Amino acid sequence: MQSSWKKTATAHSARVELSMASGAEEVAGTGRLAWDSATTAEVTLKFTRGVTAQRMGKLGIDGIQARYLPDGFAMNMGPQFAAHMDGKHWIWYGYAALAKQSPYGAFKSDQMQTSTPEKTVQTLLASPDVHRVGDETVRGVAATHYSGTVDIAKWAAGTTHLDRKTLDGLKAQLEKSGVTTESIDLWVGKDGLPVKKTERTRTAQGEKTGTAYFLDYGLPVDVKAPAASDTVDFASLKKQAPAQT
Repeated sequence: MQSSWKKTATAHSARVELSMASGAEEVAGTGRLAWDSATTAEVTLKFTRGVTAQRMGKLGIDGIQARYLPDGFAMNMGPQFAAHMDGKHWIWYGYAALAKQSPYGAFKSDQMQTSTPEKTVQTLLASPDVHRVGDETVRGVAATHYSGTVDIAKWAAGTTHLDRKTLDGLKAQLEKSGVTTESIDLWVGKDGLPVKKTERTRTAQGEKTGTAYFLDYGLPVDVKAPAASDTVDFASLKKQAPAQT
């Protein structure tokens, strides 16, 4: 696992295929992810089930392009959204603004920057019960399957940049939501690079799951923020129409 972490850290980028589910909500995505001095990504997301999928369908939105940058992320909401926003297609979510909303918002903002394959290996290494499950095949690739469980609050205290007050608030909020641990499974190819990961978190509202496949390590990734003239800030949008956002 240590050698896999070092190998993945120097790969710097990969293509990603992902899916996430929480209760009745499901979303799938494909894109490119880079990690070096900071995490950036460009992903096309499609909500496949749930209330959000229904809303997107009514708006005629089949997929949403999302761009993740060091200080936040932007989502292209399509032409119908732009028609009501002075021609602006993108919503910008700044990490600093999200962090001000709640301790969990601060954690999620920091976690966005630690969602890379390299950080997944590092997180799994921090698990007290990480173990080798066995040799398996993932999409035709021979890989070794590892599994472990991470205490989210302890992991956040050891690997994020959150201050003590925020960490204490995060712990209280997690406990209130019934969230304590996250189960992580990782499949590492013979070349030492992760090819798949799954994450499972139990909450008071049900289980949240996520799966990601990593391919084409080392490919070029160049993510830029959308033009300011085509972007509306989520914080100001929420003030204008809190019920709609």
